Amino acid sequence: FPVTIKEIKEYLKNSPRDQMLFLMLLNTGLRISDCLKLKVSDVLGKTHISIRESKTNKTRNFYINNLLKADIQSYVEAKKIQNYLFPSCNNTAIPISRFCAHKTLKKIAQKFNLQSFSAHSLRKSFGYFYYEKTKDVVTLQQIFNHNSQSITLRYICWNQKQMDKSIVTGK
Repeated sequence: FPVTIKEIKEYLKNSPRDQMLFLMLLNTGLRISDCLKLKVSDVLGKTHISIRESKTNKTRNFYINNLLKADIQSYVEAKKIQNYLFPSCNNTAIPISRFCAHKTLKKIAQKFNLQSFSAHSLRKSFGYFYYEKTKDVVTLQQIFNHNSQSITLRYICWNQKQMDKSIVTGK
């Protein structure tokens, strides 16, 4: 990203819900459809988010890292355990829509002049950062539920970035 995560987090500080959505997508690799269904009870005091994925209908566990845990704790302090994590402004008994979430992310993209910025790109960024840190494509493949390692590497654009780097650096 040409902009830092810290800058986006700061930009969203006046909208805790939108800030938490951004952080949740970036730190877990969840799909937007699964993220929006989360309730406070799904994340508060937990080490993992356990969901049945909409796309695959498989039960999956997503780790909540310590930074995200702290952000969650702060975000949910005044919320009821049965509340949606990302409630609608008009009706807190329902979560925000995908349209609303995409609109929020589009605002961020416009603010920071980002060409490709969406819930899906945050999922890919999670994968890219994970792979950069661990070089563990096998586990990342399992996290994303991909059929092969090559699909996972292509998904996070690893091969393209390596080709670009080798052209620039000669390595």
